[in-house]
Amino acid sequence: AIASGRVYDDLPPRIRSLISPNEWRTRVKEHCIQRGLPWATSLACTVMGQQEYYEDLLKSYKAWMRLFPYHLSDYVCRVARVTPFKYYLDMMVAVLKEERSYDRIPNFTAADALGVLGIGRNGYIAALNACKARRLMWRVNINREGIAREQLPQEPAPNPRLEPWWRVAVVNIGASEYAELGPEELALLKTAALPPHAAGGDMRVRDLQPPGVVRALLRRGLAYLEVPVEAGDRFAIPPLEGFVSNKTTAAGEAGADPLETLLYGVFVANSERLSVAQLAGILGVGLPDLQAALGVACR
Repeated sequence: AIASGRVYDDLPPRIRSLISPNEWRTRVKEHCIQRGLPWATSLACTVMGQQEYYEDLLKSYKAWMRLFPYHLSDYVCRVARVTPFKYYLDMMVAVLKEERSYDRIPNFTAADALGVLGIGRNGYIAALNACKARRLMWRVNINREGIAREQLPQEPAPNPRLEPWWRVAVVNIGASEYAELGPEELALLKTAALPPHAAGGDMRVRDLQPPGVVRALLRRGLAYLEVPVEAGDRFAIPPLEGFVSNKTTAAGEAGADPLETLLYGVFVANSERLSVAQLAGILGVGLPDLQAALGVACR
């Protein structure tokens, strides 16, 4: 019934007699969050507000140790102002607090967190050992979160990766932040925020200079990156170097990430002779889902 997109009042009387409106709301929320669906185009918009939905989604994603939801950046980054750095930092703090093994972090999540935080297996082990060295405070659970945060990076890397063809998008900037912008930063943000028809086409990294200003805005969380993937694009996957080989989440697990499963399928089935649309047909998935997966793979 949920997959059909029906609202509660449109359900057959027999089904409504078996499930209350509150139970329906809970099941719809779980269904949409599990699949990482956008609030505006899913049934979630009929049972809860946008802010509540994305707050619950991010909480669940962190608990499940999923990849950052790049495909939801239009709200998560632009409106909620949650960056990949903050997301993975919070996740890693939680993992440290619980003294989990680094191997429990799913492969693609660990790989992306390594790129964003600069923390891999060795760095995590060193951080956990440093936490345990606090002895009594750590053992009796006094300010474990604060201790864990002390061992992790306090700010994003100074030189985040930029590809010329990636898009730069602007967050909802507050008045105080706007007042603190320098002339170059202000000019760049205004250019990046122009709609495509006004800017003469999509504004890519190559169109915004100097790169140092772009990186500074990204570090401050005033801009974010989008990886555009078109239906006619073709991708070649190079040999994996430095890939993190960790836990593989089984498809039946509650927190299994559909995007992670799709990424494995891409690595197996992709050919540089296939367009994105053709690959979607071979894998039997929707084009937007595959575009989201390939966008993550490119990062």
